[in-house]
Amino acid sequence: MPTKLAVKEWKALTTEAAPVVESWINDHAVVLTPRGQKFAERAVAKGNLAGDAGTRQLFEPVLPIATAAKPLDIDRLFEVCDRIPFTGNYLQWEYVRATYAAAYRIYRRAGDEARAEHPWLMLSYPENNEQHADPFATRPEVVRNRANGSALGHSANYPRPATTVPALQHLLGAVREWTIMWAYGGSDVWPREKLDGSLTEAISSASSLVVAH
Repeated sequence: MPTKLAVKEWKALTTEAAPVVESWINDHAVVLTPRGQKFAERAVAKGNLAGDAGTRQLFEPVLPIATAAKPLDIDRLFEVCDRIPFTGNYLQWEYVRATYAAAYRIYRRAGDEARAEHPWLMLSYPENNEQHADPFATRPEVVRNRANGSALGHSANYPRPATTVPALQHLLGAVREWTIMWAYGGSDVWPREKLDGSLTEAISSASSLVVAH
């Protein structure tokens, strides 16, 4: 059953959450170019948790940082992500899902299975009726289809290089989906090695925003 919050509850949650996200972004600003830092500052200033556009904007800078720097302290963001309910709006929750997916990818690649467990169990939180559970537990076919690229659409056709804000947002849509696909295990068509290559290429194409480390 989707969770409903009153407007004042969303405002209170944003007030508490935004500084946590901002602090984490600032601590990893070394991977952002001056333009990337402005992009992040604008996202934190204007982002909120009251809808899909605001939630996307707040979390948008997290993805390039996570992909470029692979910071092991990404679990600091769980303090925020774990408090964001599923309201029935899947679009609103997609960047929260992507943050868990990025964390899972970072910890799996680092060989830290213990820290990978929590984001793994949160990957399909909306589909699992807001339960901490295996992402394939409730709607396995939907998850398998997504791992195979069903939600990728035209995202992979982002401009190369991506230099304008719309182009960067297009690119980040691809980064989000490839990261989620990786976390779900990939597929024969999209094995994790191919997804890793696509993510590396995307960060290279976003050199006006972020520098790979």
